[in-house]
Amino acid sequence: MNISKYNFLLLVTLFIFNLTLFSQDTNEPDIKYTIGVKELLYDNKSLYENDSITYFSYISQITENIANNLKSTNRTNVVMANSIQSVNENLADNLDVTDNKTWTKKKKSKVNYTVHGSINKIKFINMGIKGYKSQISFTIRIIDNVTNKTVHSAEFESSNSPIEIAKTAAFSSAIKTVNEAQVEFFKSYFALRTTIYKIEDASKTSAKTVKINLGKNDGVSKKDQFTVFQIEFENGVKVDEIDIGLIKVKSIGNMKTICQVAKGGKDILSLFDKDNKESLICELKIKKK
Repeated sequence: MNISKYNFLLLVTLFIFNLTLFSQDTNEPDIKYTIGVKELLYDNKSLYENDSITYFSYISQITENIANNLKSTNRTNVVMANSIQSVNENLADNLDVTDNKTWTKKKKSKVNYTVHGSINKIKFINMGIKGYKSQISFTIRIIDNVTNKTVHSAEFESSNSPIEIAKTAAFSSAIKTVNEAQVEFFKSYFALRTTIYKIEDASKTSAKTVKINLGKNDGVSKKDQFTVFQIEFENGVKVDEIDIGLIKVKSIGNMKTICQVAKGGKDILSLFDKDNKESLICELKIKKK
C-alpha cells in the first residue's frame, strides 16, 4: 500500500475542488455554517486486492463528490482536510480555521459540523465485451463539533447506472446516481440562512413586511417560513442566537423575497440595522428527521 502516492492523488483532487471555493461571492455577509469534510473511512482488506492506488483514487472521488453536493446546496461554507490525520483533533476541539496547512480553504471561522462516514462497497461487474458496471455504497454522518455526536446520517447506494467500456467510467456513472439523494439529505438538515434586505412596510412600532436576500434562484417556495434570530456578540464574537420572530413568504422574485411578518414585528423593526444586516438572521424552518 503506497500511502504517499495516495496522498498525492488526494491533494490533487482537493486542489481542484479548492479552486471553486474561492470563486464564491464574498460581498454578502458570511452567515453560513462552516462544514469540514473528512475523508471517508474504508476497510483496505475488503476493498483493495491488487490495485490499492486505483481504489484510493476512487475514495478521493467519493469524498470530493460529497463535498461538491454539499457545496451545491449553497447553504454552507465547505472546507476539506489536506490529509487523513490532519484534522482528527481539530474538528473535535472546534478550533479556528486559520491554518492553511490544515484546511484547503483558509478562512477564520469555526468548523461547526463535520461530514464524515465510511465506504461500504466499491464493486465492478464484468459484463463481457460490453464493459463494466459499478456498484457503490457509502454512509454519510453529520457530526456536531460541540457535542461530538452524530446528528444526522444516511446510507447511499448507486442504482441503475449504465454499463461503460472502462471501470473508471463505470464508477463515475454509478456515483452520479446518488447525487440527488445527497443534496436532499444535506438540505434536510442545513437550513437556508439569509439576512433582511430592508423593511418594506411598517407601522410606527412594528414591521409588517420585509424583503429578504433569497429568491427563486435559491429554491424559496410560497409555503416557506423563516425564523428570525437576533445575533448577540461579545467582544466581536457571536455568543448566541435568540429567536425573536417569524416571517412567511408573500411574493418571490428571482433574488429577493417579500415576507409577511407573522410574529415579532416590534423587535424586528427596532433591531434591524441597515449598516449591520447580519445582526438579524432569517433561517428557513425545516423538519429535521
